[in-house]
Amino acid sequence: MGYDARFVADWNDHVWTEIFSTTQNRWLHCDSCENICDQPLIYEKGWKKLNNYIIAFSKDEIQDVTWRYTCDFDEVLKRRTLCRETWLCNIIVLLNDKLQKNAPAEYKKKLYHRRVLELAEFLTPPKYDGEHYSGRNSGSLEWRLTRKETEVPEENAYEFKLCCQEIDHRHFHIKYNCASDKYVRISDNLAETGSWTTYVFSYNNIFRKVEHDWNTVYLCRTEGSSKGSITWKFNFEESGLIIRTLRASLNSTTFESGNVKWFISTDSELKFSKIYEAKDVVPLKADEFRGSTNLTISAELVEGSGNQAWQHAQLFRQTLDSSEFPFEVEIFLDKQ
Repeated sequence: MGYDARFVADWNDHVWTEIFSTTQNRWLHCDSCENICDQPLIYEKGWKKLNNYIIAFSKDEIQDVTWRYTCDFDEVLKRRTLCRETWLCNIIVLLNDKLQKNAPAEYKKKLYHRRVLELAEFLTPPKYDGEHYSGRNSGSLEWRLTRKETEVPEENAYEFKLCCQEIDHRHFHIKYNCASDKYVRISDNLAETGSWTTYVFSYNNIFRKVEHDWNTVYLCRTEGSSKGSITWKFNFEESGLIIRTLRASLNSTTFESGNVKWFISTDSELKFSKIYEAKDVVPLKADEFRGSTNLTISAELVEGSGNQAWQHAQLFRQTLDSSEFPFEVEIFLDKQ
């Protein structure tokens, strides 16, 4: 493809590639095993690896690039005990001089300019904004779990239950803003709680994606996954009340062939379930669940096209400064 490339070795047990972007004037991390690009913190934040030495090799140079792959310089330095830092720097300079001994002067100048920019980049730890990084995809699940480089599906098992005020008013109302990553419980004195996982009953292959370059945030599938799901559960059995009417606004966005479906069901004596297309729940008013004491709302994210298929089905997409609430559930209740 014409890129200048480097072979990168993590001194523990993994290798990948870096390519030089002439448009961005910097080296980009590329891992073909994981099908990702420009996510250098994935090993530290996603795989939970304890990095020490990460060295890049090419036909023209050798570079210690450890500092691109960690945001905790102090902890990494504590683990770098194989040699003195000054010795490593001197060896790299010596080897680079040998590799470039017969290179044309103009080419040497270009490599020197790149190296200066890269070393300047390494002076400051990269910022971690809290974005979710998936665990390791390559290798068997058992092997990855043993190495603690991936995680099992999450189950919070959280169930909404009515507070005294909600019982008195026979009214439940919750909203979620993806930009601030907070829930607001309107019917409980506007109580605020973050993050998106706090009130989820269960989720699988779902994370909150922040796109700073597009000023956008949303929930979507984890990279490489073919299906994602998320469930909220409302349990009012102990309140002495039953559901009269459900009002909801469950926003989703799809691209290419991505698809989102919503499932709303009860599992009390009045068993009832219904599947909704995305367009049918913005907004939704339903009386079909009347008489039930509990409710489950689930979303399923599937399909999409190409390498970015995981991004083609999204929940609660909005700009980073938006004050709107793309997830809202309001339930009116009656006495049993």
